[in-house]
Amino acid sequence: MLGANDASSQIDVGTHIERGRSALKAQDYAEALHCFGQAIQINDEARWAWHGRGDAMQLSGHHVEAERAYGSAMALDPSCGLHHAGHANALAALGRLEEANAAWTEALRLDPGLQWMREGQD
Repeated sequence: MLGANDASSQIDVGTHIERGRSALKAQDYAEALHCFGQAIQINDEARWAWHGRGDAMQLSGHHVEAERAYGSAMALDPSCGLHHAGHANALAALGRLEEANAAWTEALRLDPGLQWMREGQD
């Protein structure tokens, strides 16, 4: 018979990420962090788990931790504009505006469709 922790480890990374995204939509940031953390425990190279952790941290007001999580996502997938955009928003929230603008420039270079994320940022 599997214990609670054993059953949790049988769930794949993608399932944890999807549960984390659902928790984000429900504004249950503690649950989102738990789910993304479970995904990272299984595979610490799961870039979308790191990105989701950044989102949960950012939305709950923990901007330093958000910046670090987005940094991890960017290190794993430097060509993803969305990771750079999240990083830019975290930097802006920390008052690091020069760095935020540089991150935004890179995000939009990689994915011009992300302009919607910057509305109201200027």
